[in-house]
Amino acid sequence: MAKQRKHEDERDATREVALLPQPPTDLLAGNLNPAAQAFLQELQGEREVPRGIPLISIDHKEGVFVLPSGEIVPEIAGYPIYYFQTRRFYERPPMPGSKGQPPDCWSGNLIEPSREAKKIQHATCVGCPQAEWGTARDGRGQACSTQTWVFLLNPQFGNPPLGVIVFPPSSIRRLLGTRTSPGYFGRAGAKHGAYEIVWTVFELEAQSGQVPFCVVNPIMGEVVSNVETAKVLSRVRNDFKVMMDALRGQPSEVPISTEESE
Repeated sequence: MAKQRKHEDERDATREVALLPQPPTDLLAGNLNPAAQAFLQELQGEREVPRGIPLISIDHKEGVFVLPSGEIVPEIAGYPIYYFQTRRFYERPPMPGSKGQPPDCWSGNLIEPSREAKKIQHATCVGCPQAEWGTARDGRGQACSTQTWVFLLNPQFGNPPLGVIVFPPSSIRRLLGTRTSPGYFGRAGAKHGAYEIVWTVFELEAQSGQVPFCVVNPIMGEVVSNVETAKVLSRVRNDFKVMMDALRGQPSEVPISTEESE
């Protein structure tokens, strides 16, 4: 279905928005059914809710997203309220699909390695031999790879209404562009003033290589026009940035991608 819609979009770009899932009209209420609303209204005392942000992983072999529940979906949508990049290096690359294994060396700011890293490779990221092109397993990319963390706000994700996707190096150009060409976030910001208020659908495009890998295909949807909704998004983004800036010193324990090249 995703491939069929892509071909339709190529034939008629003016129909792109109409083919996308529609964004929620109320960021705070979400899509609660009457029973859930009644339960919460009658609830007394504190209620424990999940504190972590659900990780939406990528199955590069199948070219699909995998939700925390295990459900497989061809695309993910939401407001991209925040993103940042990290670097990580494994002396012995984990087996594909491994989870929870911290890297040997890592950086939360792309400037210097964390002091908590087990095997620091160099004093700074610039000049590190593991960051040189051609040192990755495929002979082209960097052994110390760059991941792009994209945080999406969508009430359908639950409580909290946030999800995070960690895109591998292969998607950097699509998302952030190059020195001479803007990526998706740059184009969305130039067109609408802020990429955070643009409802975005993320699809995956399979690529050929030594190992199966995918490249993200972000599709620009509707932009928020309601002032109050925009203010809610801004507050969520501000609070979230403060929290993430404090946590970025922690190593990433996310499913390991088999794709290391640009």
